[in-house]
Amino acid sequence: MEALIQITTDAQGASVVSARELHAFLEVKSDFFKWFTRRVEKYGFVEGQDYIRVAQKRATLGGEQETVDYALTLDCAKELAMVQNNEQGKRARLYFIEAEKQLRTVVPQPSLSSQTEQLLIGLLRQQTELSQQQAAIQQSQQLQLARLQTDVAAIMAGMRRARKPVVNPGPPAAVSLYGEPVLPMAVQADLRKAISNAVNDYCGRFNATQLETYRYLYNRMQQVYGVNVWSLTRKPGESVLDALETYGQLDRLYALVQAELAYQE
Repeated sequence: MEALIQITTDAQGASVVSARELHAFLEVKSDFFKWFTRRVEKYGFVEGQDYIRVAQKRATLGGEQETVDYALTLDCAKELAMVQNNEQGKRARLYFIEAEKQLRTVVPQPSLSSQTEQLLIGLLRQQTELSQQQAAIQQSQQLQLARLQTDVAAIMAGMRRARKPVVNPGPPAAVSLYGEPVLPMAVQADLRKAISNAVNDYCGRFNATQLETYRYLYNRMQQVYGVNVWSLTRKPGESVLDALETYGQLDRLYALVQAELAYQE
């Protein structure tokens, strides 16, 4: 195929055409800038999408001067050739169409089956990662549940664990006071809701106040687990319950609620 107009490649690998070369090939009578500006305004071409401004420096008799050109996409170049409505425009348009065909031959487009396979592979990979995350969460929840059951049984049997009292420790980033993994946020939210519901139910049945009920439970945290809840560092506006959640101690408080509030019925 005869190269009527040079087709080059931009930094992104897309095929582009010089607007100045196209203007010259189309044998447009008007000035380049007037022609291009009018075409952009009339046909709604968008900079950055249909064309890119390119500045080049050229040596002239008067010294070095900057020349402005525009790199056109093939679609934009085809439309400009078509709307010129002359023989040169027709030749340029057919030339660009043939060039696109040759480019597709050199760089074959992925088949529908190939695209589908890639999509399925991506979905399968995401599903595998999600399954692994869910399995890890379930394993963590099972371990925490087993520990809760052990704690409840120990408390109800009258056993006491000897633990070193905690005096104003700094909040851990990923572990609780005694090194166990902090529960996932969703699990902690469920525990907090369960604790609140159990305390509300207990207060309703025995005409007790929440203040005295929580104070009793917090004292038992010291006696059973060696956790001095009053010494935990709290931010302004945070409650003791907030601090217990921050330090990953809600499961122990929940164990006390299940064992002691139920036992007192």
